Amino acid sequence: KVYKVAQSVLYITGSLSLYIDRQPGSDVRLVGGSSSMEGRVEVLHEGVWGTVCGDDWGSGDAQVVCHQLGFYGTATAVRGTQFGFASSSQPIWLDDVGCTGSEMYLSNCSHSGFGNHDCYHYQDAGVVCQGSPFLIPVRLSNGTRPNEGTVEIFYQNRWGTICDIFWTLQDANVVCRQLGYDGAYNATHSSYYGDSGLTTVMAYTDCFGQESQLANCTGFRYSPYIPQWYCDDSTIAGVMCIGTEEGPPPIRLVGGSVAHEGRVEILVQGQWGTICDDIWDPADAEVVCRQLGYLAEGAAALPFAHFGEGSGPIVLDDVNCTGLELYVTDCPNSGFYLHNCAHSEDAGVRCNSRGPQNDYTYPIRLVTNGTITTPNEGTVEILHNGTWSAICDDYWGYSEAVVACHMLGFATAVRAYIRLVNFSKPLEIFNELVYSKPLKFLVNYWKLLSKP
Repeated sequence: KVYKVAQSVLYITGSLSLYIDRQPGSDVRLVGGSSSMEGRVEVLHEGVWGTVCGDDWGSGDAQVVCHQLGFYGTATAVRGTQFGFASSSQPIWLDDVGCTGSEMYLSNCSHSGFGNHDCYHYQDAGVVCQGSPFLIPVRLSNGTRPNEGTVEIFYQNRWGTICDIFWTLQDANVVCRQLGYDGAYNATHSSYYGDSGLTTVMAYTDCFGQESQLANCTGFRYSPYIPQWYCDDSTIAGVMCIGTEEGPPPIRLVGGSVAHEGRVEILVQGQWGTICDDIWDPADAEVVCRQLGYLAEGAAALPFAHFGEGSGPIVLDDVNCTGLELYVTDCPNSGFYLHNCAHSEDAGVRCNSRGPQNDYTYPIRLVTNGTITTPNEGTVEILHNGTWSAICDDYWGYSEAVVACHMLGFATAVRAYIRLVNFSKPLEIFNELVYSKPLKFLVNYWKLLSKP
């Protein structure tokens, strides 16, 4: 049960209770816009919704409002009557707001004090936000496979962990689904994957298990003041995801004069967006070109919207690849929709037009029930010392599946399967390459795929 008491939240379970203080005025809404992403800014104080004066209202203030509402794209500050007039009986709660852009709540920014102002409603502040609503990035860390690990969330400008006291399989199911898996087979507790060194920023999510992302759960609430005696580095939540591992977001090249050059675009949540060119270099271009099936050698990184400006959202920024990653989303980056760029900074590449070679030290094939019935799916078998053998699924994931598909002449893989195949005959499990040296095995094959 959840009881709301003034500006606080009291969570009760059995004889255990947790009091989490909320920031006064932390509730914000947008009114009068044509969509949920724009409108006049109103804040809730002492149970009454009021407006914000537009004095000194700027981009930093707008960014805090948009982030607080879950929009992580570009934020634009608006002043005046663009979104209509508030009622004359409605209070003006804030004036002279001065945010840096990094605050958690609008009420954390400097201001003149609640109710202290010298304004009229024709000066009310507004915002126009961009980015998918409530797209709170989630990632897994410290796991031995990509489908397991400590759950980390990026919310209010920081990565943090979730306390495991109320953590359930329903919560874990939502996390796994948000990451592209079919669901979860375990919700781990007691810092199962170790201490990530991050602050615990959430104690309660209360998911039903069918939500598409964690932010849609009824109890999702950022809690920066969790008592250390209640949640600490030994009470961190984690997940083990099951089913198939979906591939990375598709990418494409747009605006080039030939197929192997263009502006890099990435498909996220059904919409094509661009990548900002901050620290964009040849290593990033190599990964993009390899992901598209071109040779990595000789890839050129072209910044400053060389192939024209995109029109969709800016999806990634500060991409910093080593050149060995399989996909551009594997590279360190700022997180989806987190950027400080304009489309004049859209990143592009020019790839080597030659495709990969097809000679391998260990040939592979796909088999179903002991026979080759469909050319594009089946159990992966590898030829070693003259014998076809299966591969143990330890560390097997989508990245390895793509390598196998490339070796067989396909553009990419749809999904990778583990623990899902029944063999029609006993097979030797060829374990040496994949289990003991998975990274070396993978890199060696990419070297083969990329050699001139």
